[in-house]
Amino acid sequence: MQGLISGSFFVAASIFLAVRGSPDVVTAGAVLGSALCAGFVSSKQHLKAVLLGTVLVAVSLVLQSIAGRCTTCIQADMLLAAGVVTSSVAAGGHRFRVVSGVLAAVLVAALMFWGPAPGQGGFSQETFGRYIAVEQGGKTVKLDTALKPVLLFSPECPACRDALKQLIGRDPAGKGWQPVIAQGDPAEAERTLKGMGYTGEISLFRWRGPGTRHGLDGGRQDLEHPQRAGNAGGGAR
Repeated sequence: MQGLISGSFFVAASIFLAVRGSPDVVTAGAVLGSALCAGFVSSKQHLKAVLLGTVLVAVSLVLQSIAGRCTTCIQADMLLAAGVVTSSVAAGGHRFRVVSGVLAAVLVAALMFWGPAPGQGGFSQETFGRYIAVEQGGKTVKLDTALKPVLLFSPECPACRDALKQLIGRDPAGKGWQPVIAQGDPAEAERTLKGMGYTGEISLFRWRGPGTRHGLDGGRQDLEHPQRAGNAGGGAR
């Protein structure tokens, strides 16, 4: 029974990443690793499943500390951690239970410190006011969000892609909104925009964080919910 439960967690992580993850080598490796963990569990090689699952979660957290947080990644990490914990019980041994306990504690800590501490980063009034300084064609310009909403995004963010598709479908020339590359490879971001049919200006802004829309009312909106972000760009018609 424990093997069935732990295997289900690994399979769920693999499917979740395949469906929600961005199409890149890192995601493909995570999908393959999760499936391999499920294979180890099915053949009762619980030790290998525990070790590989722990490595996958550790690599994910390290990459997020470098490139910025990823909602899809942390959700997959939780599934993998659940698989590691249940597999460690099946594997037996005090050391593996300790490993699983430490892993669970690390993930809980990651969730607790998900957002920036007050007054230490995050959205400052100066950085995210009415005007946003961005790069266009090698020059620094200021975008007036009171005149045109802006959408900060990353090409590696699945939710960002969904929001971009909605906004580009409404306004491919970007007359009523402005996409701003906030994270990731600028060349890949430009290819993504052009591949979706966008023909307007593209801006670059270096910032570590989730994709955000700044609107006419001076407010902001995270891209955790692409449908709401797409609807919020109602001025892009």
